[in-house]
Amino acid sequence: MELALDAHWASGYLLAMIRVSAFVVATPLLPRSIPVVGRAGVVIVLGFALTSPMADTSVPALFGAAGVNVAVGLLLGFLTGVVLHLFTIAGDALDVTSGLSVAAVFDPLTGDRGAILGRLFPLAAVTIFLAVGGLGALVEGLAASVTAIPLDGAVRFDPGLVGVAIAITGRLLVAGVELALPAIAALFLSEVVLGLASRFAPQANVLMLGLPLKIILLLVTVGLVLLLFPEAMAGMMEMIERAFVDGIDGMRVA
Repeated sequence: MELALDAHWASGYLLAMIRVSAFVVATPLLPRSIPVVGRAGVVIVLGFALTSPMADTSVPALFGAAGVNVAVGLLLGFLTGVVLHLFTIAGDALDVTSGLSVAAVFDPLTGDRGAILGRLFPLAAVTIFLAVGGLGALVEGLAASVTAIPLDGAVRFDPGLVGVAIAITGRLLVAGVELALPAIAALFLSEVVLGLASRFAPQANVLMLGLPLKIILLLVTVGLVLLLFPEAMAGMMEMIERAFVDGIDGMRVA
């Protein structure tokens, strides 16, 4: 039995896999903690689902289209995944304020040094994101990108995308601080109390008393921060959708 391989469909499949692969590499919404087999399965299945036949299968055209699809996948992955860092910002802010940052260790999953909450918050956010169907939203966004930006490499890069990236970064910085604000305020008040205590009772070892006190206070107030996670996740989903729309519009051929 002979298997007929259509060069037009095979070329489209390879280009779709290239775009999805670049997206998976760039977005932290599919972290490295997911096994390689699972990430490869996502690339293979989504590439097959997003395949469309290529009209021009010449080598120069395919190389050019491959480069464009890599750029499109990386850009969409960055714009949508950068939103997740607001939880990292919130966790790092609490680690620094409470003193847990001294326990920072190298995280082989991200390649960065991170303390306890700086690693816990992003993992919790990714878990909630996948649990509420966020992966389906990513698939819909990739399908929309293939419809608006063909796999054949017909694309334009609007300089306004830089402004979009800067605006998203500014919003997530503010959102990260707002998310951790209840715990930060409580820890700040504890610093004021400890400072007054050291002033009126200099014989007391405020440093030794302050470290466990701040840890206990952090554990109590982190519960308030976790209560804000659903609202923050809803805002994150809206920002991801907006980033997909802005990114696609910035590369859509008029």
